[in-house]
Amino acid sequence: PPIPPGPVENTTLGPLAKVHLVPAEVSLAPGASQRFELRGFDGLGHLLPNSAPSPPTFAAAGVKGAVSADGTLTAAADNVFSAGTVTAKVGEMTATARVRVAPKLPITEAFDTMPIDSAPPGWIGVGGGKTKIEERDGSKVLRKVASKEKPSPPFMRIRGYLTPPVSGGYTIESDILGTPRGERFRPDMGLINTRYFMMLMGNNQLWLESWSTMPRVHHEIPFNWETNKWYRMKLRVEPSEKEARIRGKVWVKGEPEPKDWTIEFVDPFPNLEGSPGIYAYSNGTTPKSDGPEVFYDNLQVIRND
Repeated sequence: PPIPPGPVENTTLGPLAKVHLVPAEVSLAPGASQRFELRGFDGLGHLLPNSAPSPPTFAAAGVKGAVSADGTLTAAADNVFSAGTVTAKVGEMTATARVRVAPKLPITEAFDTMPIDSAPPGWIGVGGGKTKIEERDGSKVLRKVASKEKPSPPFMRIRGYLTPPVSGGYTIESDILGTPRGERFRPDMGLINTRYFMMLMGNNQLWLESWSTMPRVHHEIPFNWETNKWYRMKLRVEPSEKEARIRGKVWVKGEPEPKDWTIEFVDPFPNLEGSPGIYAYSNGTTPKSDGPEVFYDNLQVIRND
């Protein structure tokens, strides 16, 4: 039998029922600008031309910057992290867009200006209770939470990215400390550079890895480390068109930096860009017990010499 015709779409435009801001989400560099456009729709989702009864009123919150009457947000020139919203109001209707401002390299972050119990603004993968700022050893640090209230894999493991992807050829380093859970469980913890991971593993190994879900690159060496002790980790990636040289160092915080690299690997199929970031996995977190945690401080990302 013939296929019956489908319903006829109602193309008659109705009254304004909903407003949206476009773009709905944006990442900006310090000092950069973005103009937001307000669009109105009727109850059936039809875009309404010139539907607003009056010009919208714009406001910014959280993000460091100022928004003009025409909806243009200009981020502050300060080379710091910030995140928040831009809101447009027309009558009783409002529309909101999310904004993050990620500093340009070089980046130095000691977490001293961030509020206690907050997560770093604008970072990807660290919100929702996964991390928080707290006091430890006389200064503010970033804590990777391992709570029995959230024992599922999305909370046990974090890949926290500081910025959008940037071109390779930089070095990331940070102070890092891991705590145990009993005598059996220790965290995995490390840094991310151009989609390469350097990780201190709980089983006393140091790994270099890329595309870790199904590792394309993997290199490991034995490395004995202690819980409740601060270490300094440094991960440098030197990419070219033919290869990438990945080098890492780990040493006890406060001691002189070793001259030699602790671990090295050459990737013949180089990653040429990627976000700097942090990594942690709280092995042994269960609904009955908190897991091992990781702390970060004095993080730095700089272009290679």
